[in-house]
Amino acid sequence: MGILDGIYKDAVVVERCERTSNGHGGFTETWTKHLDVIGVMRMTSGQETRIANKESVVVQYRLYCPIVDIKNDDRVKFDGKVFRVLAVNDVQHLSHHMQIDLGYWA
Repeated sequence: MGILDGIYKDAVVVERCERTSNGHGGFTETWTKHLDVIGVMRMTSGQETRIANKESVVVQYRLYCPIVDIKNDDRVKFDGKVFRVLAVNDVQHLSHHMQIDLGYWA
């Protein structure tokens, strides 16, 4: 049992991309459920920006969770939103919880 287990309350779904050759030198991407995780989601920053001449909101979150199989290429679904995994960190290499930085573009 980790030191943060008592505060984990947010259910998230981690998805992983599977690439399949289309036979013509390209591929198709399919996002599939990889695992369910209970952790803590916290917003760390947010700002309005203009991307491709369109107003957008860029929000960064941090997910704290037990040590699980999450990679930088994965994505996380939470509260009806899809977040890109930006960084995966085993905090201070103590192997008791992970800190996952996430990005959301609206």
